[in-house]
Amino acid sequence: MTSAISATKPSQHLHHLDALRSFAILYGLLVHTATIGVSFPLTLISEISGYFRMGTFFCVSGFFAAMVLRRYGPVLFLKKRALALLVPLICGLVFLNPVTNWLIWQWHNPPMPFTEFVRLAFEGTLPPHKGPIVWHLHLWFLVSLAVYVASAPVAAVLAPRAPAFVRHIPDKLAALPRWLCVLMAAALISFTALCLRVGFEIAIDPFMRGWASSDTVWMVRNTLYYWPMFLTGMLIFHHRVFADQFQSISLPALALGILAVLLLRRFVPEGGDLWEVLNIVSRAFLTTAAIAALMAIFSRWFQRPGLLSRAAEAVYSIYILHFLVIYLIAHALRPLGLGPESLFFAVAGLTFVAVFALHRFIVHPVPLLSLMFNGKPFPDRKNALQKL
Repeated sequence: MTSAISATKPSQHLHHLDALRSFAILYGLLVHTATIGVSFPLTLISEISGYFRMGTFFCVSGFFAAMVLRRYGPVLFLKKRALALLVPLICGLVFLNPVTNWLIWQWHNPPMPFTEFVRLAFEGTLPPHKGPIVWHLHLWFLVSLAVYVASAPVAAVLAPRAPAFVRHIPDKLAALPRWLCVLMAAALISFTALCLRVGFEIAIDPFMRGWASSDTVWMVRNTLYYWPMFLTGMLIFHHRVFADQFQSISLPALALGILAVLLLRRFVPEGGDLWEVLNIVSRAFLTTAAIAALMAIFSRWFQRPGLLSRAAEAVYSIYILHFLVIYLIAHALRPLGLGPESLFFAVAGLTFVAVFALHRFIVHPVPLLSLMFNGKPFPDRKNALQKL
């Protein structure tokens, strides 16, 4: 069977990848709704997310980055992506995250005036607290994506100049049976993620000590961890035979990844170097197998335009706004005294409706807001930008 990617023409729209990217982003709304406080089995929403969601998003983003890079060249590519990523990042950090973090504080901790909260947060002197209060919140993905985008032209130039044994890896993977192609790709990506982590500990972490917060260190680690998956997405675009082989449900790879994760949780105490190494390898392995399976599923069932593929145009603004909306709705429903499960479903459902409505009726129609929260250039500047 030929995959939708390998069979597509350059001008053909890949609806299944738009749908997959939208799915990965929209699943994050459930993950962050769970931060209001849930119990088992709803806690599985967040736990499962770590093994597929952001890896899938970055892999698909790598594919589209390679496509746009080939279409426009490195200079216009970087201009377009800088506008699409950095403007929403800055606007989110300045206008949304301070309020969102304060609402999270109010939800999980004793009340505090907004001005005092901002002052203490800026000084780094917030007292011990509950809740996911970090300066970047969910916007770390834009920082990581900006790093990957900046590296994409360099990767495109260096790839043909790599040593022969490196250049031939995709050909050798593509020659394998599909299940084995996925398994070996997962092993290579896991090894690369581990090497990048070792490089971080040796070269970057000592430099960051003393001035970088733990949240910033976490973001740098995560950026390095997901980088191989973004590069894999670029490879899928450029190597269509590998793309066809990789997009498959490899039951052996999935089973091995799940087994490795379960054994790690059962027999290795959390924390320490051994746990860290095994966690990186097992998580990256299972994530890669999950990415391949999801790409196969979406290639089979989402090739035509649908709700998920049409949502791709809106997912950036939806994702940037959703954390604030979650806690606004949670605070509004608090007087009702709903139980944790009922509150989760009520907040999640209302958040989906609210963020889509915000995009459709407020962000999308107003060019300034569309630029600020969706990274879309002003309409009268699009043609001029394309001619640069």
